[in-house]
Parts: sequence; structure tokens; C-alpha cells
Amino acid sequence: MNCAHWLSRFIKAQGIDSIFSVSGNQIMPVYDGCLDAQLRIIHARHEAACVFMADGYSQIANRPGVALVTAGSGFMNALGAVFSAKHARSRVLLLSGDSPVAMDGKGAFQEMQQSRVFDAEFSFTRRPRSVAELVAAVESAYQYLTSDDCLGPAHIALPADLLLTPCTAPIGTIDPELSTPSSALKIARAIEASIQQAANPVVVLGPEFNRSRHPELTTALSAHLGCPVLCMESPRGIADPSEPKLANYLQRADRVISFAKPVDFTLKFGAVTSEHCHWTVIDHDPHVLSQAELNLGDRPLQTHLIAAAAVIRAYPIRPNSENSRLEYRAEVPVHSELFHAITEACQRSDRDVILISDGGEFGQWAQAALSADLRIINGVAGTIGGGLAYGMGAQIARPDAIVVCLMGDGTIGFHLAEYETAARENLPVLTVIGNDKRWNAEYQIQLRDFGEDRTYACELSHAEYGRAVEALGCFGADINHLSALPESLNQALVKRLPACINVTIDPIAYAGGGK
Repeated sequence: MNCAHWLSRFIKAQGIDSIFSVSGNQIMPVYDGCLDAQLRIIHARHEAACVFMADGYSQIANRPGVALVTAGSGFMNALGAVFSAKHARSRVLLLSGDSPVAMDGKGAFQEMQQSRVFDAEFSFTRRPRSVAELVAAVESAYQYLTSDDCLGPAHIALPADLLLTPCTAPIGTIDPELSTPSSALKIARAIEASIQQAANPVVVLGPEFNRSRHPELTTALSAHLGCPVLCMESPRGIADPSEPKLANYLQRADRVISFAKPVDFTLKFGAVTSEHCHWTVIDHDPHVLSQAELNLGDRPLQTHLIAAAAVIRAYPIRPNSENSRLEYRAEVPVHSELFHAITEACQRSDRDVILISDGGEFGQWAQAALSADLRIINGVAGTIGGGLAYGMGAQIARPDAIVVCLMGDGTIGFHLAEYETAARENLPVLTVIGNDKRWNAEYQIQLRDFGEDRTYACELSHAEYGRAVEALGCFGADINHLSALPESLNQALVKRLPACINVTIDPIAYAGGGK
């Protein structure tokens, strides 16, 4: 057994059946190992899509997702999606090929300082130079990703010669080491007391506590603490379309408790509350605490350097959601017929529904109108284009679920080729494209900031994306009149093929807040 085979068997031993990859020279020994380990490889068409898939898988499966890419440009291509996963604190392991250790410094093919690049922005990276170091790096990465200390993605560079080196290390399973220290119990009690003394307390949760990973947590925690509890994971911050009461709660608040939610642009750097509002920020990342101190200035502030998850575990709550159904949560002034049709089509089935919403203006309308206990959005980083890939990862995690993804016509262009991947891998993600023939979020910025006569270079064509995905092996439909939409939705759900339903819509800005 060589290191590549050991790595494949280790991943499989942790209960992970699928990884997401684009092939390349240095990582082909891992493909060989996956064959023997019976570890499924979802071979994508772009490295960023691999990471989005691993992220979507992780959020729904509640275990780390693994992306395997090659060195050089392959590694660099993945980093934009890794940045998005960082801001969601998603538990993603990025494995990248690397030039041989024996050739260090000689200018080998795709030689680069990957760990130095990764370390500049992210928290965990290793480049092992021996078998012992590789085994330790993989085990440490998995421990990190399943612990309260996780701050998002981990990275291991895999030197090509090391992958082919014999390895006799044992393969064991690593259980999450989660604890509730006495300090967490003390902080939890102090928070309860402070909330009881406040007139208008509000609790905000960071993206790691979103509904896909912790269904019903906000409801259970709100009932226990007796105050509003809201999860913030939208790049539009207090203008989050799925939390229409958020801004009002915060503007009235005299006390804000933040569990792993940075005081950053999404909270208007703290200015969303009055200058007399008392803040408590809980996080195990010192940077988050120092950022809160910087942005809140003279406002009353208490910080706790501890994992927010440990403090939440100290409360006697057991949130649970057995089913995830798509609901029409709020009447919206536009696109209502479209959203009603999607809801009705999904509700005809008794299968769980996973809702994926990408960014842009159409994504904001979708998040305002639709709700599901299992939901993934494009996240605080504001990265767009990952919707289909998120959905594919989610479909791997929950094969029997209906995965419905809503995107704009700008968004679909990022990873259009992944429809071929979905068809090849039989992943029946249903995508609905709100096609306003433009990059509408940016178009609206031009209208707002520069005027109607200064809109420029944000228009798109009359492309028939339904026909395009049909050529890639999927179900496709181009809808110009909404009366035809219900039948197309029903056909897509019955056929259980990857689907793209491209719906012409008017270019209307989301009314709940600007970008």
C-alpha cells in the first residue's frame, strides 16, 4: 500500500463515500487508490466547482467534504470557492497535487509555494515531506475539521513522489472531540442573566449555525432565551431577504449577543445599533474579537475567546427537524407566480426538499419568497456561480431529496459545463433560471449610482439555456410565458434528470435593500 492508497482508505473509513475532483498529473495515484477503496469520484469540469460541491455536501451531510485538485493552476482555480467556504465556516478539505519533494527548488513542473499562498488567508495548511508527516497531516486536518476549533477549510499539498511511497500506517476512524468546558457553562449562564436584564435583546448567529447544518436551532434557542435569534449568512447583511425583521430588531436592541458572527460590513461595523447598545461577542478566533473591538469603538463590549458552539451546547435545547419542505414564506410583489409554481410542484412529493439559492437580484427575491429547513445560499463572501455545484454536493449527501436551485442568467454562465457532470453522474438537481438578460445586481448599481444613461456592459443575450443543457444530456426548457412553467417543472421532477428551466423575467431590483 502506498500513501495514495492509504489516503483513499482513510477518507472512506471516516464515512465519506464521495469526493469531488478535477484530474491532473500529480494526483492520479489518488484516483488509483480511490478505485480500490471504492471511493466515488465526482469528476467535475472546474476546480472551483469541486470546492462548491464539497461545501454543499458538507453542509447537508454534516461531515467534511473533500475536494481533490491538481497543482499550479488547478490549486489556484480552487481558491475563490475556498474563500467562500471560509466565510461560511464550511468544513472542506482541499487536497492538491504538488511537485515532488525530491525536486524542491529545481523548478519542477507546477512547483509553487502552495502552503504559503493558502496560509495568507486561511487557517490550516500542511505540505508533508515524509510518510509520517503525511499521515499526521491528514489525521490532524480531519480532527481540525470536526472540532470546535474549525475556522473553515483545511488544505494539504500532496507531493507526487510521496504519494507513491509505501505506507504501512494503520487506518482508523476519528471521532469528533466536542466538549462543554466549565467556562462555557459560566458564559451561558451570564448571557441568560444579561438577556433577562435587557429590554430588547437580540441574538445573532454566524453562518456556521445556518439552517442546513443546524435545522431549527434558531427556534429552539429563541424559545429558551426568550428573545429573537437570527442567523446571518447573507452578503446583504441586515438587508437579508430571508430575515425581514432583522434590521428592525437590531435598530431597537439594547443588547446584542453574537455567537460566531463577526461585527463587519454585514452589521454596518456595529453602527446598526445605537451607541448605547451593549455587545457580547463569542468566538474562538482572536481576529473576530479584535475586529469587534475595532469596529465597536466606545460602545459597551464584552468578548469571550471560546468556541460559540461549546456555549450553545451548554443550553438544554435539542433542536431537531425531521422533514424539510419547501414553503412559500412571504408574498413578494414580483415573480410570485413563478415562486408559487415551484412551491406547488415540490409539495406534490413527500420527499425532502433542499433549497439552493445563488446570489444576484433573482436570488434575493427567491430567498425572500421561499424557505426550507435545508437551505444553502451563496454566503457572506458574496461569491456567485456556485449554485449548481452546491446542489450537486447536496444531492450526493441526500440522494432521495429534491434539490431545487434558483439562479440568475449571469450566474449560470460560471459553471454551465457542470450540467454535463450532473448528467454523467445522474444527479437530478432541478435548476430554475430567472433570466432578465443582464447582470441585474450590477445593472441596478449603475442605475442607482450613475444614472439610466450610464448603464454599460452588464447586458446579456437571449441565450436559450434550456436548449444548451439538453445538449449536455439534461432536461431543459426555455419558458417565455409562465403558464408553461408548471408542466415543465412536473416533467423535470418526474424524469429525475438534471434539469434547467430557463424562465424569462423582468429586470426588477430586489426591494428589500441594496447590494
